[in-house]
Amino acid sequence: DTRLKRKVAIKFLPPSVAANEEIRERFRIEARAAAALNHPNITQIYAFEESGDFRGDREMFIVMEYIEGRELKELISNSSSPFTSGSLSPLRRGERGDVLTIAEIIDYALQIAEGLKAAHQKGIVHRDIKSSNIMITDDGRVKIMDFGLARVGQGIHLTKEQSTLGTTAYMSPEQIRGDTVDHRTDIWSWGVVLYEMVTGHLPFKGEYEQAVIYSILNEEPKFQSTIKSGFPDGIENIIRSCLIKQVDQRYQSMDDLIYSLRNMNGNLTSEKSSFNTDRSDRLKKKTHYIWFAVAALLAVVLLFIILNNESASTDRLSSIAVLPMDNISGDQDQEYFADGMTESFISSLAQISSLRVISRTSIMKYKNVHKPIREIARELDVEAILEGSVYQDKQRVRITVQLVDALRDQNLWAENYNRELEDVLSIQSEVALAVARQIKITLTPEEEKRFARTYSVNPAAHEAYLKGEYNVQQFTMGTGTLDQLKKGIQYYQHAISLDPGWAKAHTGLAYAYHWLASAGNEEEYYPLSKASALRAIDLDETLSGPHGSLAFVLHNYDWNWERAAAEYRRANQLNPNGFAWGIAIFLLSAGQYEDAVTWYKRAELRDPLSTLLKSQLGWAYINAGRYDDAIQKLKSTLELNPKSSQSRSNLAEAYLRKKMYEKAIEELKMITDSSNSPWFLAQLGYAYALAGRKKDARKILEQLEERKIDDFVVTLMELYVVLGEIDKALSILSEAYEKKDREILYIKNSFVYDDLKEKPSFQKILKGIGFPQEKIIIESYN
Repeated sequence: DTRLKRKVAIKFLPPSVAANEEIRERFRIEARAAAALNHPNITQIYAFEESGDFRGDREMFIVMEYIEGRELKELISNSSSPFTSGSLSPLRRGERGDVLTIAEIIDYALQIAEGLKAAHQKGIVHRDIKSSNIMITDDGRVKIMDFGLARVGQGIHLTKEQSTLGTTAYMSPEQIRGDTVDHRTDIWSWGVVLYEMVTGHLPFKGEYEQAVIYSILNEEPKFQSTIKSGFPDGIENIIRSCLIKQVDQRYQSMDDLIYSLRNMNGNLTSEKSSFNTDRSDRLKKKTHYIWFAVAALLAVVLLFIILNNESASTDRLSSIAVLPMDNISGDQDQEYFADGMTESFISSLAQISSLRVISRTSIMKYKNVHKPIREIARELDVEAILEGSVYQDKQRVRITVQLVDALRDQNLWAENYNRELEDVLSIQSEVALAVARQIKITLTPEEEKRFARTYSVNPAAHEAYLKGEYNVQQFTMGTGTLDQLKKGIQYYQHAISLDPGWAKAHTGLAYAYHWLASAGNEEEYYPLSKASALRAIDLDETLSGPHGSLAFVLHNYDWNWERAAAEYRRANQLNPNGFAWGIAIFLLSAGQYEDAVTWYKRAELRDPLSTLLKSQLGWAYINAGRYDDAIQKLKSTLELNPKSSQSRSNLAEAYLRKKMYEKAIEELKMITDSSNSPWFLAQLGYAYALAGRKKDARKILEQLEERKIDDFVVTLMELYVVLGEIDKALSILSEAYEKKDREILYIKNSFVYDDLKEKPSFQKILKGIGFPQEKIIIESYN
């Protein structure tokens, strides 16, 4: 490193491997995960770099700490006199002449264990512990190398050319079988390394790879003829406890293993401590200084605690964004799967009441956008980021995820999942639980119960479901067509035909139908949405989605305020992050304007990039009589998105309520000059009328009548009222009431409400809508 004038080691991803996009992505994520580790027994990673172009000679490499020393494998293999019966002869360090003693073997074993313990506490598993991945420095310090790199190549060694046989000998049974592995696979491999140090050879051997695999899966290591006098009696038990083939029966943590090793080490006899005098004296001096250092450190820590008076809970993170998962299949047709897994992770995390989770609407704005994590976190106002990639083939799914503390720019946890497609649902809960642990979130008993449930799904049904979700979401995000929405419904129906008892497919169908009803033909599609929601709830009452869809239908079509409120309460209880926006709209229509403002603000925290949401918050301010707050909010929204017609329309409305008619007209003209929308025309018409420009208002009304516009009933009604045509206003309102036009649910928000409320026909409509007489209370859970 010429800038910092230090030696560094550089490890390259071989070009033949780098051509694979999946491996490149895993290399990136594993490098970041390894960089999160800072421990004296782990090689420090300084940087991850890329250069060139994959169409030419692109290279990817990691810059790491340069270690002066030798591989543990070399120290063992260069031994000229491995332990023999009745002999205390220690292993030799090749040409150096100094000896690898019993005490050093145990010392190195402890150092390796301490390094692995630090990694496991960060949620990182090495997966390729072997003596050739361990360096011993000249002063006896252990350095574990290649953290994370072993996971990238799936059998492809990134550091040097060597036989697969050398790695296989250290692999755990579950790793060989291709089962899910966790930190206990490192415990097995540590046991293999300790056996190798103690005996001079490996516990499981064979002349070819399949023979080694057979030995690991079926044979027990030999001890009596290999571990001779000189070692404590407990060494064999420790190794045996690491090399138990059933993962649940071996040591369950590095803490347990270290405890056993330290207890055994304390019983070493003077005969067993036959290491050279120079090292003994050096260790004694180090111990003397260490105690002083520990005492000083404890004093500093205690002082810090006293001064700050903070609990350990300060490390708790309470907000997260799940960035769009990268599709690394190379197949554009697989985008639906990547987006579906993104949505699944958001939905799973959103169930945690003490965690604020950013919604899909804001998240998808970062799809195919490359920005620093810290900048994204700042824009979304979150503390943690979950990112990753997905790859699906015909039978399996591979998902890589990484959790980042965005405030500290620190990787907290990373994991690879390689599962059968039918087990894909379980990954969602596993990731949510892992994230909760890493950011120190406490789950409620009900949340723990929900996450503990196991699900399996027909892979073909799941694929159809994800394709349905993808098409529906394209429509709801404004990038898809009505035909795409209908195509999404067909996919959901196909998923149900393949797996009729899968509640989530019925949930998706209920959601799609209520969007289709909102686009027209409410009499047909709202009942279908309601039926699908009820079926989903019957299959799984703990899913929040169908409760939300049912609440929407009960509110917008059935006008059943009490039941709608109950369903919103249940949906919000099950998913405290997903329904604030819907609840805000519900309370706004009920005339509870300040409550609506509160819920809109909660929704904005979870969807900070939605212009529409910000615009509706401005509208809630207007209805609450907070015109200046509305103007401020809507102006800031227009700064973010000057093309937002809805925001400009609401800003004009705020000016009208303040009788600033010319400013309102100015804003509305900016819309109508480029849009012929009847809504904005009607609004401009009554702005003209309020400003005393009745002729201009009449011209607009004539245009609307010629076009036979029957949408935007409330806005059109307001134009008739300000022009003095009360009977005509009540007539179109009555027609809308008979058709159950959901727009009349918001009639209380109209500035002409007071002009009409005493009219008998208007009273009849209010009674028919059934506005609640008592205040609706919906509890917030975060």
